[in-house]
Amino acid sequence: MSYTVSEPFSVGVEIRTGTAESLRWTVSRDLLDVGTSKPQGMGAHRIWPSRRYLLSCRRLYLGLGGPRTPFTLEMDHCQVRAWLDATYELVPRGSEPELLDWEALARELLQRRD
Repeated sequence: MSYTVSEPFSVGVEIRTGTAESLRWTVSRDLLDVGTSKPQGMGAHRIWPSRRYLLSCRRLYLGLGGPRTPFTLEMDHCQVRAWLDATYELVPRGSEPELLDWEALARELLQRRD
């Protein structure tokens, strides 16, 4: 997973397939945050914690993909939670809009219309 301050609402998820190609998704940071404590999301982007603890930490599941090729990633809940907490130290919850260049976003949207 990756996080950049320039895209404060999103988290990049890259899956290496063992070939030269990799798969990349962008998911909401808030979706991941809420999903560490209860099932969250729908359709192609879902996340939920396990009910049981394995060793000292639960597992976390992230469902990605489309209707024809869905798959589920299994992650260490403690590691993901610590990583998310570090992103909130970089960009506290609620301060994300202050980091966006709203004029540039508006220009990009208007150019797409043309």
